[in-house]
Amino acid sequence: IGKRVGIVGTQRRGSIAARILKCGFKCDIVAYDPKPDKALEDMGVKYVPLEEIWKTCDIISLHCRGHPSTKHLVDAAAIDQMKRGVMIINTSRGDVIDSVALFAGLKSKKIGSVGLDVYEFEKEYFFRNFSGQFLKDDILARLVRLHNVLITPHQGWFTKETLTEMATTTVLNVVGIAQTGKPPPLGTQGVPTEVTAAMLVDDAEAAPPYQRGGGSAGGGPDASSSAISRKVEPGSPASGGVKVAMFSSQPYDQEW
Repeated sequence: IGKRVGIVGTQRRGSIAARILKCGFKCDIVAYDPKPDKALEDMGVKYVPLEEIWKTCDIISLHCRGHPSTKHLVDAAAIDQMKRGVMIINTSRGDVIDSVALFAGLKSKKIGSVGLDVYEFEKEYFFRNFSGQFLKDDILARLVRLHNVLITPHQGWFTKETLTEMATTTVLNVVGIAQTGKPPPLGTQGVPTEVTAAMLVDDAEAAPPYQRGGGSAGGGPDASSSAISRKVEPGSPASGGVKVAMFSSQPYDQEW
């Protein structure tokens, strides 16, 4: 409560985080984004250069998109500018942070604590069971053992609601193009055509052990995936030969 928090990236997720921290925790919020959010500015959020965020914030929360321009945005030079004991939270993309520089900052105690839902080299490790095995990635192996580092394996989106929303948005975009030549302007909002969602359980043998049986044994998320069907009225532009099937498949190497 009352800490200065820097939000890097204030599109949908970043703006929600800013509102929660400002209204719920009374934090002093500053932000950086190439396209400032006027609604946040009206709430008193001040947009500042990245250098000011690095130098003045107690907590830095990353919400920027993956892009060559954001790769290693937090590197050794950025960390060197930060306040001693800074907390860094990354729920955006793993390579936004230089992992070697991050570990060095933790080791020197320049960084006080870290929360990661993503990791630079997560592809080889996340959503896989490494029980009883050694991690070949020395940085990740060290990070998971530190008392002041919390790592979740890219689980921020892995809920029934989010999977359904992802699948629904994808289908509505496809059907919107078929009907009007462009996707709905607000994703799933403001679209009158009926959308139905059905939860289908994946093949039990294909699922990892902790997800078999359609439950959440072992702490894993529900093993079901969302199937979204779009109902198109007879005679509409999309009714003549356009069929869309979409499954928000499990992330363990299945194809969308």
